[in-house]
Amino acid sequence: MKRFFYKLVIYILATALVYSIITISVITVISPQYSGGYQASFEDKLNRLESLDSPKIILVGNSNLAFGMDSKMLSEKMGMPVVNLGLHGDLGNVFHENMAKLNIGQGDLVIVCHSDYDDTGKIINPAMAWITIENHYDHWGVISPSDIPDMAVSMPKYIERALGLYVERKGNLETEDAYCRSAFNEYGDNVYPRPERICSIEEFTDPKVPEYSVECVSRLNDLNGYCEAYGATMLVAGCPIADGEYSLDTEVYKDFRKELDEELDCTIISDFSDYMYDYDYFYDSPLHLTDYGVKMRTEQLIEDLERWKAGIPI
Repeated sequence: MKRFFYKLVIYILATALVYSIITISVITVISPQYSGGYQASFEDKLNRLESLDSPKIILVGNSNLAFGMDSKMLSEKMGMPVVNLGLHGDLGNVFHENMAKLNIGQGDLVIVCHSDYDDTGKIINPAMAWITIENHYDHWGVISPSDIPDMAVSMPKYIERALGLYVERKGNLETEDAYCRSAFNEYGDNVYPRPERICSIEEFTDPKVPEYSVECVSRLNDLNGYCEAYGATMLVAGCPIADGEYSLDTEVYKDFRKELDEELDCTIISDFSDYMYDYDYFYDSPLHLTDYGVKMRTEQLIEDLERWKAGIPI
């Protein structure tokens, strides 16, 4: 029995050692394998964020920002440099909020444009997070300590995929659609041509009733305090909402805005219903806008900011 136990321990230790060697090799030698993909814009966005002096505008949110903002227009109208941190929604709200913390300074406007406020504070898809951070060690700080166990569990999945790409010599390639690194401009906006809607009406048939969680509200209030400590101002602005035969009534979004406003320490500068756009202004999902949709959304945000600066209530 003891001999079996010793063999088992040796087997477990040997397996752990081999796995550790493979893991270290993949992360330090083989990675990155996704440098041509959509998620690789993560590094470009953070490099821009860290290169900008204050005051600046930092846009925080998921792909509703990546596919929904003309940062050059916003920068010119507001007279401040802009960085758009919007990435994939599967990373979760906390991931995007942590990105912003890497360079917040005096006079900055940190504008949060989440598409939901009822998250649990966890990364939704840890495997997606691995594809995003890869071997960019200086930016691993965007991973919250509470997400480390899930990241560890998902690591084998990333390693398997990365090794497969390496062996097949298919790593770091770019696609010829909107989901590649080169589709993003210097501001962090996805500028792949999107002249018209390509998604079906079925994409809009199940709109989500807006809600907020205690976790999200508490965390955003902490982020507001963090911004204030560095002399920055945090604001919450609207997110694109599909408006058509299956959409919720505008009063739902007006009421939600009032409820959220009572819980947050920062200012909500938008009437969320102002961001309701016809289905035809959405590209391939209920969060991604067409080119003209981007223009309308950007103009609305500028209007909200100018109203806020003038001290005019909603």
